[in-house]
Amino acid sequence: MAVGRRDCKVASDFISSRDEISGLPHLHFAFAIHSFVPRRYVETQNPVATPSVVGNYAEGMRIPPLVIQKSKNTFEKKKFIPDSDVTFLHVKDVIVDFPDSIDADQANYVISTESCHAGYCRLKILDNGNNEKYANLAIDHKGINYLGSKKSDMQFRTKISTNKKAIDSMLSTLLNKGHGFDVKFMDVFSGVPNDSFNLNRRPHTSVGFSGILVSAQKEEDKNKASSGLIEDVYQDEVDHQLAFQCKTWPPIANDWKTRERTFQWPSAATIDKVLHCPVHVVPVCHSSSGNADIEWKLSFAVAEKRLIAEEVGDTQRQCYLVLYMLCLSIMAEGILKISHIRSIFFHACENLETRMWHKNPAFCVLYLLDHLIKSIKKKQLPCYFVKLNNMMDHLTDLQVSQLERRLTNVRRKPIEELLCLGETYTILDVFPYNLNIRKLFAAVLADAKSYKDIAQAQQSVAYFINASNAVCNGFYHEYGFDHCASVFEDVIDNFVEPVLGKEEAVNQRDYIPHLLNQRNIEFSNDLPPDDIWKPITFCRFLIVRYVEGNTGAGLYEHLACLHHAAANIFKERRLELLKTADVQFNEALKREGEGHGAGLFVDYAHFLCTCGRHEEAVPHIMRVISTEKEKPESVNYYGRMESHTVDSYLQNEINTNGGIEVLSVVFAYYLLVDCYNVMKKTTDVENALEGFEKVCEQCGDLKAYNLLGYTYLKLGEKDKATKTFTRAQKEPSNKIVKQYLPKPPAKKGKNGHRK
Repeated sequence: MAVGRRDCKVASDFISSRDEISGLPHLHFAFAIHSFVPRRYVETQNPVATPSVVGNYAEGMRIPPLVIQKSKNTFEKKKFIPDSDVTFLHVKDVIVDFPDSIDADQANYVISTESCHAGYCRLKILDNGNNEKYANLAIDHKGINYLGSKKSDMQFRTKISTNKKAIDSMLSTLLNKGHGFDVKFMDVFSGVPNDSFNLNRRPHTSVGFSGILVSAQKEEDKNKASSGLIEDVYQDEVDHQLAFQCKTWPPIANDWKTRERTFQWPSAATIDKVLHCPVHVVPVCHSSSGNADIEWKLSFAVAEKRLIAEEVGDTQRQCYLVLYMLCLSIMAEGILKISHIRSIFFHACENLETRMWHKNPAFCVLYLLDHLIKSIKKKQLPCYFVKLNNMMDHLTDLQVSQLERRLTNVRRKPIEELLCLGETYTILDVFPYNLNIRKLFAAVLADAKSYKDIAQAQQSVAYFINASNAVCNGFYHEYGFDHCASVFEDVIDNFVEPVLGKEEAVNQRDYIPHLLNQRNIEFSNDLPPDDIWKPITFCRFLIVRYVEGNTGAGLYEHLACLHHAAANIFKERRLELLKTADVQFNEALKREGEGHGAGLFVDYAHFLCTCGRHEEAVPHIMRVISTEKEKPESVNYYGRMESHTVDSYLQNEINTNGGIEVLSVVFAYYLLVDCYNVMKKTTDVENALEGFEKVCEQCGDLKAYNLLGYTYLKLGEKDKATKTFTRAQKEPSNKIVKQYLPKPPAKKGKNGHRK
């Protein structure tokens, strides 16, 4: 039944509507949906092109891997239901058709639906000389020879088991065909030492960005029992099924071709494509069949796969996967089947307007749950293709009662069901390993309880961004750089734009590379020096993902600074890394946008000075001084990684305070005095010192006097240094200067001894 006007209004009122049963605002439940099955995951689920390969994986309709730790550094993917994610249909070269369409001389079997549950059939063996080699599979039933389904399946599986090596290779071929890594990110890891990344302490997949790391380590991982790599598909998730192709579309499914569709889903063109897909007969009987040994099932698996590929959009797929996850623990009990939720989903696609899935996914997921519960109560769920096939007529009253109770509990607390999954298992490619899911959602759930109307929506989005920020932080430490970027893009697209408007969304999208670059700088402060490859690869990733045209000066500058630091950490590669840094600095100088300014020229001048190229550095320094000395604005920051490139005075300050941040013009004078001193230009040194003193006086930053004091120490002028440090000491937080000041004489006690 199509959605009514009231439901349409509720669905379109995404920001202010609230679900009556769960009490959840649609806005907050939508955030949970986008968190547990994010767009970045859905977009990686590409269908397999081969028509005879079906199942969740082959259709791009599989939930994210749920992983549990078995022992130290050993992880296992949890399998909840017996249904296979990949099914290879082994279509035999026999002719099978319905009585009205069959050529009795050429065919092998005629399909009979008499005395069978709708959607199931028997295969009558034609006595025309075409079936002699299958005589051992025949079963006589009331004087008619039928092809035995169980016998046929047993013979097929015996042949499969005797050719295991070839059968297993089918999966390897499938996984290596069309599911590769994103080539544009391959160079991000070039030049990185193989031993710099250890992925085996936590589970990971070959999806997305981490896949490049995995591809480089696969041979090494094969020899490690503790490998954390979770394969896309394991052999126990694969099935091989005997199948006979029907020559024509089953008459019992003719209703699907012509039935009225309110929202024209699927389109007429797709209906035509689906009707040209093969329908198969497979050796599966109905659960309540009285003649299980001769009963077969009409399989529309290939038709479903084509329908999904043509008509199911990312948001519809997302809602289906959330429904799947909500029902997962119930399906594990064996009564509710994946075929049930599939049928609910396909019927909903016909009854809901297509734009509704994107506009309000929370409403759509709850709609799916409601209709599943309603179908169970009535014991009435028609198969999507065969309307007469009631998929729930075999359930007992006790089973109905159990399912209704369990699903009603999920319906009342859908986010709680998802949180329980996230607490028990690591949901790979969705959340970082060991992330506290309940803590992550605590503020969001608290806000949901107090949420009243649209006036609070802006505050709610702030909570969503904070939660997304925590997810981004976790992925950074797991090398999931692609996830870091996508997390913010998702929350902007799905919540910032609908709530705060398009202009704000554009501004925040433009800010993402700068935000992530700042995050990269902050996190690199906490890394040991040998881990500098992590911020280097992340910076490369940001350039590949975000830099277009002549922009990206700031990212190239940071990458150059990191290579400059790496040159001083890995001395054996010093010349190579310095050359790389020089190239990147020059690339930054040619570019525009965020980061192209005084700070860039100071960093490059600093690099040139450390390379002994002082004369080349002076013009860049003078450019900064000429633009900044009257009105200083630009700032340079140096953290622990950069401490490997600076002199001992600045190293001491960085190690003491965790970093140093000074006006670019202050650092420019600090470098300029050094340059002139090395170049033995005494007059220029004096002039530079005079300018340095004026800038310190003008800017009012007492910490700037630290650098002036270090300059005097390097020139051997201790008295001037002491005077400068004394002035810098007026800033209470500037405690580091005490070590450069003369110690005051100890006070005398009453007996004349010094204390």
